[in-house]
Amino acid sequence: MPLKERHSHCLKLAALLLLLSVLTGCATTTNGRHAATTRLSPESTGLAAKGTSRLWQSQMQELDQLSLPELEHQGDLALKRKDFHVAFVHYERVLRQAPDNVEVQFKLGLLFVLAGMDREAIPYLEKVLQAEPQRARAHYVLGLAHFHLQERQQAQDELQLAIEYNPKLWQAHNLLGILADTAKRADQAIASFQAAIVLRPRNGQLHNNLGVAYAMAGAPKQAIHCFKQALQNGYDPPRVYNNLGLALAGQGQFEEALASFTKAGGAAKAYNNLGCAYLQIGRTKEAKACFQKALELEPEFYAVAQANHNKADVEITRGYKTAAP
Repeated sequence: MPLKERHSHCLKLAALLLLLSVLTGCATTTNGRHAATTRLSPESTGLAAKGTSRLWQSQMQELDQLSLPELEHQGDLALKRKDFHVAFVHYERVLRQAPDNVEVQFKLGLLFVLAGMDREAIPYLEKVLQAEPQRARAHYVLGLAHFHLQERQQAQDELQLAIEYNPKLWQAHNLLGILADTAKRADQAIASFQAAIVLRPRNGQLHNNLGVAYAMAGAPKQAIHCFKQALQNGYDPPRVYNNLGLALAGQGQFEEALASFTKAGGAAKAYNNLGCAYLQIGRTKEAKACFQKALELEPEFYAVAQANHNKADVEITRGYKTAAP
């Protein structure tokens, strides 16, 4: 059965929104980041090349002609469009001439987190905090890096500091909620997501996160309300409709669940998901009928429905044997 999407996590989006706040003067499960396998360096940017080609010399000469503010500005533009290599080269050249530039150190730390190179981000962010220990956003991004590296305690410590120095930093509340939820501390997760929603009441991703926390805490009615709030606030990817369908099915509202599952991924997947919901509560005959419908709708594509259909048959047979004297 498709599991609930554990938060949209708002993680990469949170960092991107934070980037806009930093450079121009604001986030969801989880959802995925891609681990980088190579270290960013001038040699990997495309602006530099091995040897001393004329193109390489020309590009470096162009950079040499830029002032420090111009280099930083060009780096900012590249970072906004997620051209991490170009941004790195410009920021790195700023630090060559101004190694104590805290703002550029922060931007490089943020860049590495966005690029999926969290371990490389940490030294830059720690330098920022050595110079400015009360910089809440640096604590948040450092906490995000530790979270990605599954260093839970370090992440929690940094996020709590971020909130201590800036209680309105809703991204930190959200990430603390995700940490609590993944540790199965439902009450803490719910409190953190609620704190984030107070600050960003129209952020549908936060409502989805709170709904997942309520669902995992065994409060389906509250979960349903939160998933509907997520949709009403314009956040409607398939995961939210799927989450809502699961919560509705858990409440026995199977027709409404089917409608929500259909919006999540079409009729065949909807019947398969509903069949899984029935199977989970032991209603094997209804489950089998749903899997059969999924097969009728997509007989070639939906092999998973056939497997579930067979599983329902086994469960039905097992039920008959159990009931025999």
